[in-house]
Amino acid sequence: MEHPGPEIVGRESELATLSGRLDQALSGRGSTLIVTGEAGLGKTRLMEELRRSAGESGFRVLTGAAAAEAPNPFHLFQRALEGITDRPIFQEREHKTFSTVFAVDKSGALVARASPKGSGGLDAGAFTGTLSAVQNFAKDAFEAGEGKGAGLGRLEYGDLKIIIEHGRGIFIAAVFEGAEHPDMRTAVKGALKDAEGGDAQAAVARLGGTGFLVRRELEGVKLESERIKIADSIAVSLAKVSRERPLLLVMEDLHWADESSLFVLGYLSRSVRSERILLVGTARPGEGAAFEKSFTAMRGEGAASELPLARLGAGSVESLVDQAFHPHAIPKAFIDRLAGQCEGNPFFVTELLRQIRDDGGISLKGGRNVLVREDYAIPSKVDDIVQRRLEALDADAMTLAEYASCIGREFERGAALSMPSLGEPEAALEKLRSSGIIVARNGGAEFTHALFQDAVYRSISPKWKASHHRSIGEHYERAHRGRLGDVAYELARHFSGAGEPAKAFEYSVLAGEKAEGAFAAEQAIRFYEQALSLLPKVFTDAEARARELRISGQLGDVALLSGNYDRARDAFARVIALSDDDETKAKMHRKRTIAYEKQGDFDGAQVEVARGISLVGDASLERWRLEAQLAFVMLRKTNYEEVVSHGERAVEMLSKMKGGESGLGVAYNALGSCSQHRCQFDRALEYYRNGIEVRKATGDEAGLAALYNNVGNLHSDKGEWGPALEYFQKSIATFERIGDPLSVAMVSNNTGSFFFARGDLKTSLEYYQKAMSLLERIGNQWGLSMIYGNIVHIYSKTGEFDKCREYNEKALAIRLRLGDAHGQVMSYVSMGEMEKKLNEHQEAERLFIKAIELSKSVGIGDYLPTAYCNLADTYIDLGRLDEAEGMCREGEILAKEAGMKAEQINVVSIRARAHAARGDYDQAEVGFGEAERLFGEMQLDLDAAQNHYEWAVMLARKGERERARGMLQKVLEMSEKNGWKFYADKSRKALMEIS
Repeated sequence: MEHPGPEIVGRESELATLSGRLDQALSGRGSTLIVTGEAGLGKTRLMEELRRSAGESGFRVLTGAAAAEAPNPFHLFQRALEGITDRPIFQEREHKTFSTVFAVDKSGALVARASPKGSGGLDAGAFTGTLSAVQNFAKDAFEAGEGKGAGLGRLEYGDLKIIIEHGRGIFIAAVFEGAEHPDMRTAVKGALKDAEGGDAQAAVARLGGTGFLVRRELEGVKLESERIKIADSIAVSLAKVSRERPLLLVMEDLHWADESSLFVLGYLSRSVRSERILLVGTARPGEGAAFEKSFTAMRGEGAASELPLARLGAGSVESLVDQAFHPHAIPKAFIDRLAGQCEGNPFFVTELLRQIRDDGGISLKGGRNVLVREDYAIPSKVDDIVQRRLEALDADAMTLAEYASCIGREFERGAALSMPSLGEPEAALEKLRSSGIIVARNGGAEFTHALFQDAVYRSISPKWKASHHRSIGEHYERAHRGRLGDVAYELARHFSGAGEPAKAFEYSVLAGEKAEGAFAAEQAIRFYEQALSLLPKVFTDAEARARELRISGQLGDVALLSGNYDRARDAFARVIALSDDDETKAKMHRKRTIAYEKQGDFDGAQVEVARGISLVGDASLERWRLEAQLAFVMLRKTNYEEVVSHGERAVEMLSKMKGGESGLGVAYNALGSCSQHRCQFDRALEYYRNGIEVRKATGDEAGLAALYNNVGNLHSDKGEWGPALEYFQKSIATFERIGDPLSVAMVSNNTGSFFFARGDLKTSLEYYQKAMSLLERIGNQWGLSMIYGNIVHIYSKTGEFDKCREYNEKALAIRLRLGDAHGQVMSYVSMGEMEKKLNEHQEAERLFIKAIELSKSVGIGDYLPTAYCNLADTYIDLGRLDEAEGMCREGEILAKEAGMKAEQINVVSIRARAHAARGDYDQAEVGFGEAERLFGEMQLDLDAAQNHYEWAVMLARKGERERARGMLQKVLEMSEKNGWKFYADKSRKALMEIS
């Protein structure tokens, strides 16, 4: 724990707040607090005091900091969590190696062989067959006169792929499975050069030990789900630590934090509320767009609060003077002038006091510090005092400060001491430490304030800045030889700053791939764009074209993953323009189709499909993957005939093609969803089952779990409760196994709706609460609004209207904040239903009409039938029977168009109630009976009970009291059994009235 220095001044209120938060965390009520204030207001000093206080109270203290110069994903948490998490917080790299490497001479004889440790190598049969293929290739090549620099060859033997480089008298062959990394060919060529120049066995062994970063397949990946996995693993690790000892996590300079770090911070802020954890961050307001967006969301959700630091008042400035010069006789007028010109900035005040002392402006006379000159010139701004402080350094110390500032506010001693032109860097480093410019910390060092590092860095000339960055980059290359990927971000930054385009390009690509592997999409995009900007400075047109094609494709994939659809489309269009391969072009058109579809531009998506198909023939895999994608686009357009036409053609062709599984999955999903929308349940089930087999064969567990959910929904729509529950549970179990809490929440919601439809409100609420708990931790606001809305229906049925209103208000607040018109319609309908049950019919009418008007204005149709049915029911209560019939007609038409069977049956029941209100009891009897039969067929027990109650009320009015009593008794028994308090109370009251 660092020494906190002099007593902190003028922050009594802030310290009390922080102390209170520590006490809350001790009792298991964790929280997140962000301390904000401009540079120099004392955020760092306040954090020092907080860490000291927390340590004395038994807290384990962890510290992380963002940095303006650090492009590393999750940089904020990397240092703080060292030794805390059970595993790396993210897996940036997936390496592959050659399974076997061997050298063959021109006679076909084996010269050298290596099988990397852990690769398994080849079994005897595969090795013999592969070697025979290579030997034959070698003999044929040399006999054809290709032995002189003939270049690369490639063979396939079963599932194995073989890259071959042939030289003057020897071949190097490297065997692997799966996708090829572009650097593999270059590595084989380098191994051949080494083998011809010396020890072939050593060259082959080195090649066998080389690992290549394999890009993840990003199609179908959900960025939010992957980031949730990372964030959740951190949350679990921190919670585990906090159960042994309360935990304080301090995160400084959040305004510089990267998007991936801020995602984790948001997740943690929602996760710690029932843990012994306090999260405290510092930030400068208005200096980081990503932070401001994230913090605004956190505050809106109630997950974090702000503690703004005010400027110090004159009294606090006087206390700082007392601390620095005790005892003193400095005039109060000077202190007031000091407070005014420093504008209450404590960093400015303390640095100025240090400067005055060093200048001899205050001296000790008669045992008291006195002001030598009352007209002492006070600098006008904090930058001036920082510069004066730096000017006091000697040449070596300043030179090293400049070098270190190029590394960042925090730096490794080894990196700082690597400066080649400085004779005694250790001595210079000690001068910086003794001057208070830097401080040793965590095995390294850092500038005591970001203002020092910023001022030093800005003062360096472009020439020396480039020289320093080059030297630092070369230090990292030396220190991390053989594992440059570990410092890819640093290498990309320093060689970019050095003005060395070739190395900057190489390391920017490596850093982009590393960031992509960590699902840090925003950083990956920035690195890829940087690499593309460097291409013309490094390569000739022909060389640049091949590299631009590759990087543009990677950029498009990451942009598509991150939801940056315009950028993705542009990148894929660039690949199309550069490529000579029609299959590649068709693939890019398919990816552009996905981007257009995600944006809701279905016409644009269709154009892309047509362009892709025009490039390739029927033998092309991409041609039929495009057809499958078109089926999905047609599903989004609700053009069901076209879905079937394109989907079935895609299935027919892709079933016969190697590698067609992903396209088949898309086609089966589109066909299944289409058939389900058309209420062709058996056909939909067949398509879904075929899709399940495809997902099983490819090992796509996420896709498999999604299909289980679809099948569960389908069985639920059919009223087949047993199979529905089985598939929902399989879906939840699979998503839990692969660590996808967002999908677990969504399927739990569906399962809750399944039990609600069956009338099992208790189990329904349990599933809804499970989903709610997950979504609150994740922070998925749209999903939360949906869950809150569903919980409203539970409390509406149980008659708990206070809770009903609470969750309605929660749901509507989120929907208004998100601009979710569809959700707002749902809320207005739900609130209207509650007011109707409370006999507030005028308010209910207003809400239903508002829902209908909003639905029509934005083109939302799926909730209109429900709104019309509820409005019809309200008009019956108000005695406006003709208007009720009109609403029934509207609702019935829309329900039939949408295939909403439950609402169609509801119309039958409402009409029966209207007939009863008119005294047309025979017609009402027929209607109630038909509704009961239909509700029974669909096993909609709760709706059936409601219909039964209204039927009984009519019978009592008609005078058939015994029959009415029997029906009401049945409704009462069902309601008490299932916890339908609202209908239990109504039935009980009605029974008393007719007894």
